[in-house]
Amino acid sequence: MSQKEVDEFLGREVGFKLWLEHVTGVSLPPDYWDRLADGVLLCDAMLEMCERSIPMVVRPEGPDDTVPFFQVKNNIRFFLAACDEELFIPKRELFEVFDLAHKRNIVKVLHSLFWFANNAADSGWAIPLPTALSEEIYQANVNETPGRLAVITQQLRAFNEERDARFRRMTLAMGPGGRRRGGLPMPGAATSAMDLKKYPKDVLLKVGRAITPLQAVVRGNIARNLFQKRVRKEAYRKNVATEMLTTERTYCKSMKFLLEQFLAPLRAKQELVDLEQLEEICKSICDCSSKLLEQLEERVGAWSHRQLVGDVFLNFTDQFQTDYESYVRVYSPMIMTLVEARLKRPFYLAITEIEKSEAVASTGLMLESYLIMPVQRIPRYVMLLRDMGKHTLEGHADLENLSKAANACDEVAAFINRKQIEHEATNKVVELKMKFGEQLETQETGVMQFIRPHRRYVAEQNFHVSGKPNEQLWLFLLNDLLVCGRPQKKKAKGQAKHASKWDVHSILRPRFVHCELVEGRGNCDFKIAEDAGGEVLLELSARSAAVRESWVAKMKDTKLEVAKLEVSEDEVSRERRPSVFKRALADDAVSWAKPDIPDEIRALLGGGGGDDAGGGSGGESA
Repeated sequence: MSQKEVDEFLGREVGFKLWLEHVTGVSLPPDYWDRLADGVLLCDAMLEMCERSIPMVVRPEGPDDTVPFFQVKNNIRFFLAACDEELFIPKRELFEVFDLAHKRNIVKVLHSLFWFANNAADSGWAIPLPTALSEEIYQANVNETPGRLAVITQQLRAFNEERDARFRRMTLAMGPGGRRRGGLPMPGAATSAMDLKKYPKDVLLKVGRAITPLQAVVRGNIARNLFQKRVRKEAYRKNVATEMLTTERTYCKSMKFLLEQFLAPLRAKQELVDLEQLEEICKSICDCSSKLLEQLEERVGAWSHRQLVGDVFLNFTDQFQTDYESYVRVYSPMIMTLVEARLKRPFYLAITEIEKSEAVASTGLMLESYLIMPVQRIPRYVMLLRDMGKHTLEGHADLENLSKAANACDEVAAFINRKQIEHEATNKVVELKMKFGEQLETQETGVMQFIRPHRRYVAEQNFHVSGKPNEQLWLFLLNDLLVCGRPQKKKAKGQAKHASKWDVHSILRPRFVHCELVEGRGNCDFKIAEDAGGEVLLELSARSAAVRESWVAKMKDTKLEVAKLEVSEDEVSRERRPSVFKRALADDAVSWAKPDIPDEIRALLGGGGGDDAGGGSGGESA
């Protein structure tokens, strides 16, 4: 054994020590193998890279305590199983439990840990192993005691001999027909009854007696591996059940806090905002959560490998569907109501007083943070139920119930997800209202209420005005409006520097305008007209042909969707309604085109003077 090999091992040992310190944030001594022997640090490192890859980590209760040895073996086995299943490290490259627990073969352990770190880096982990060490860092971290160097030399020699023997076995010369030279057929080679007749009976009996112990060893090894997988899966099931219990306890506490600290004080001020329906649904959800928590505490408190959880959730799926679908239906309108109410001084003062109270201020959460919790809860149930089902053994009595409960919750989660997407689109509408301010809601625009339950955000893009390369215009496409605007070049007097103030340039309705490409100008121009071949309202230039084609396609799709969904009491009258409000491009003065409403349409609108002012059906109808 050369000194060079010993020095290489010490350098790799120091490199892994620095890498592990970086990953776990724990400072290690030069002789750190005692700290790794219980498997806790290795499990922590694995969890940093692959979340939920370790089902359970048993830690010492105090600084002077140690982990029981049977739990140490579980920690190390969980780490090795994660190396195999998550990082796909070949089993022949992994150390045995006692190699680390008893420091029986540190060389093999370090070899496996280098596989672990390198495969983690290949899987996207951002912290690679150090490739070069300065002399100062090496001397500060190396452990070169004479007795230890002798042990390392001996283990290196044994490791190299084992590796060479394995290589010789793998490269053993093969004879014709898959036979070893001068021997019986190789295991797995094609063997027929005619082949066996070539050998004397006493030879076959000797081979059979020799194979029987080998078969027993193989069967024992398979049984041990299956048992270890079962132990890991059972530990994972218990871990998921504990997570179900702790998260449900936190959720139930938060819902009670919402009712007591927010909704109850606001109930006395119903003249500011009506939260009665929301409060009733939240009470029902809180009662459901309390009952579920009570049953989970009973089941998890008496946990065993035969314990059932799926039937508990299966009993609540009908109530989940009733309560949470009702909640999601009122959630988006209620958020819009709260946004508008916060802009009014009486409600703003009331909600600020509540949020500054000692009980609420200590949590650091606002009313909207608690209102989003029921929306997020059902997807969490689905994740936990699927996770537990994934780690439940075939034939377990809980497996079918877990699958049914997860599927039922998944249907509710799909409904919530659709509503959540609508809510995000609605939030964009609120942001536009804050961006443009009161300019959107004027008699001239005809949009008397910009934030409406049916209105959804679709897309936005900035373009250059054709023929004016220095003039930009932003287009905000909603499902029933096209808002065109640009930032103010000069901020108003007294306006904060960080405030963003925009001007409305024009408001168009996708239902009544036509968008088409303009060829011959670099394939980037398009125009928006009142009708096909009608007056051109906007002529714009995109950054590229792809952006132009994408935007025109979105405009056409939006027009088709509005045509499908909009219901009119008089389609003929609707087609005649001018519904374009635009500002002249020539100057910055507002030049709104007031629509000339025919008498029959004016009578239909109830005598209203504006397009949307009278609550007509041109997109402002609910």
